Amino acid sequence: MINYKRGLYLSICGLTIGMLITIQYTTVKALTDKSLLTSQKAQQLLKELEDLNEEKKELHDMVIKLDSEISKYEEIELADSTMMRILQEDLSKFRIISGQKSVEGLGISITIFEPDKEDRYRPKEHEEAIIAMLLFLINTLNISGAEAISINDQRYTALTEINYREGGLFVNSSLITSPIEILAVGDSDILKNALTLPFGFMWGIEKEGYFKADIKKQNNIVVPRYNKSINYKYAKPIL
Repeated sequence: MINYKRGLYLSICGLTIGMLITIQYTTVKALTDKSLLTSQKAQQLLKELEDLNEEKKELHDMVIKLDSEISKYEEIELADSTMMRILQEDLSKFRIISGQKSVEGLGISITIFEPDKEDRYRPKEHEEAIIAMLLFLINTLNISGAEAISINDQRYTALTEINYREGGLFVNSSLITSPIEILAVGDSDILKNALTLPFGFMWGIEKEGYFKADIKKQNNIVVPRYNKSINYKYAKPIL
């Protein structure tokens, strides 16, 4: 758009200068061809020629000024474009962090299941252990650089609640049934190594004996978006 305007301005100014040059040529020709011109008429034509030269100079200066202003507008447009790109990148990051967008990428899957039927866990007896296990797992993943986490297709965010109530385990107000599958987007080697460290998550699972867990590195996993609306009643941004 800027280049179009620049071309339009320069074309108009160029056309005007061309017309002035043509008029100058016609005037000079008239002076040389008409020998019967009076001295007064010749002086008048010379004055008009001087005026045309002055107008041509003014138009030339105007072209330079317009070109300079257009360059400034181009710089402003470029700066605005850069700022818009930065804002869009920041907005995209915020949407990922807040869980407002589904994401995909390299990562790991952790499947937690009951070892066998006779050892089935009883939620009421082990609810504190289950919640503590999940929170420990999520904390370990976050420390290890996980960029997005889900529990049985429920996106984990700063607003996620994990609790037990009548009927079983709930995440984001959705019932979670066995097996529990946790997906985490991030460096799969770092994430898996963090969970298999001595006294880490896998060690705790084996020690407690309530569950078994299977960790797999994945080339591409999809973590869904947070499915609840985000409303802030009391928190206000500090400008």
